[in-house]
Amino acid sequence: MKVMLLTSEGFDTPNSINHLLIALAEDILRNGNDLYLISSHKTGTYPDTPAILNEYTRFSHSVISRKIIDKNNFLLRYFDEVKYVFSTFKVWIKRKRQIEIVILQSNPLSFLHAIMIRLFLNKPIILNLYDVFPGHAEKIGVIKSRLIYNALRWLQRVLYMTCNRIVVMSEDMKDVLSNENVDAKKILVINNWYDDEIFKVKPYKDNAFMRANNLSEDLFYVQFAGLLGYVFDDQTFLDVAEELIDYPKIRFLLIGDGNQKERIINEIRTRKIDNIDYFPWQPLDIINDVYNACDIGFIPLKDGVIGNGIPSKACQLMALQKVILNSVEDSVY
Repeated sequence: MKVMLLTSEGFDTPNSINHLLIALAEDILRNGNDLYLISSHKTGTYPDTPAILNEYTRFSHSVISRKIIDKNNFLLRYFDEVKYVFSTFKVWIKRKRQIEIVILQSNPLSFLHAIMIRLFLNKPIILNLYDVFPGHAEKIGVIKSRLIYNALRWLQRVLYMTCNRIVVMSEDMKDVLSNENVDAKKILVINNWYDDEIFKVKPYKDNAFMRANNLSEDLFYVQFAGLLGYVFDDQTFLDVAEELIDYPKIRFLLIGDGNQKERIINEIRTRKIDNIDYFPWQPLDIINDVYNACDIGFIPLKDGVIGNGIPSKACQLMALQKVILNSVEDSVY
């Protein structure tokens, strides 16, 4: 089968889902399918194409350059996504006869991608949904206008109607879509996964991340590694660290990046919470070492996140036999 995988993010830019997309792409190729990948280029931090995918002769890749836009500027980001939709159209339309099915990675403009694919390609579309948009965006303050929020919800319903199948990561995400009147027959729950060739329990002496940053094996580490954005309940993370500041054997590791990073780091300094060590995004080739570098994986989330998404790091932490501590609202799940 000839598959097109379309994502709005790029492997050159660190984010919390690249390892999942690489695993998905490799599984498609391993099963004897052709894969045409479209992704973006923004920062150039890492190679645009993961080396492991280049090993497959059935793999091809188009990379579209995009500007780096302030994540707090919602309107400008939205217009940039519109521009990206038409940029991707220009490249995939040339390969129209070489595409039999499309896997569309969820993003705020998925509905427009889906409409273009339906009109000009008319091939089955599988929506790979990691986050329900606009979902919790109004509740956590990302979208302040109720009118805009409702308009975006309507556009998402267009997306759901346009796609042939919708893959979600949990039963509660399925319930959220059902409440949006999505046909239950379209929804398929595939729980989050991890690559068992990458994620393995690793002792301290072999941990490149810990050794490179002089992290002592004699300390107890509480870690959050991921996107420092609106869904991350940083106040809970900081409050817990501050509460335990008199216990020198306990250190908090904050690893990642996002539109709230500078504010969080400034607050750590202002409050003098000196038992928190901050590290930027780490390369994908040591992601196993990063998640191994903790005793507890602490994942505090703001109200409204549950049901609209799942922290991808949870599955990796469980694979590495780590304790996970969540801070979330009440949920039957």
